[in-house]
Amino acid sequence: MLFSAIASRTLPGRPTARKPDVGKFSLTAYEELAAELKYHPIQLVHQQLLRFMDEQGIDVYDFDPVNAYLTRIARSEGKEWLCRPLRQEDVMQGWNGRDKRGRETGIWSDHGHYNPASTECRPYNKLVPLRALQKVKLIRDKFGERVRFFVSDYAVPNPDPFIFAKIVDIELVPFDVWDEPGFGIS
Repeated sequence: MLFSAIASRTLPGRPTARKPDVGKFSLTAYEELAAELKYHPIQLVHQQLLRFMDEQGIDVYDFDPVNAYLTRIARSEGKEWLCRPLRQEDVMQGWNGRDKRGRETGIWSDHGHYNPASTECRPYNKLVPLRALQKVKLIRDKFGERVRFFVSDYAVPNPDPFIFAKIVDIELVPFDVWDEPGFGIS
């Protein structure tokens, strides 16, 4: 596997990573016809992202358990969790988070909002481990601006952030987590 273990310390209830679920069928025929028709559905990009992550040995987390975990930890501190863009180019202007039923839910959690003008939604300003940045680079080099990156934050002293890949209107794909504080930059 290209990347080392996710974290040395696991808090109770922290979700575990798994290989992406990529199915057993080939996308080649669909990709070729879609390209010929200049049709670019975001669900296809999502499937391509999951397959790329699988090929590169990047494990993922199921979003619902990550959301429940982050919500539980944030609420224990009287906070709400949110996702900050990793970089300025990850800010998604004119877009609000919605759940699977189309309800506005905010910053990809059960509460709040995603407002790029808000200081809560400014780019993430803490260190991110080298292994996570290496994954971001691999994904960015393959998908460019079609995939954005976000880091969970909830203004508590030791947040143990998750990092997510995001395609507009597609659920966040958590793909790494690290211990805070003191993970270093490795």
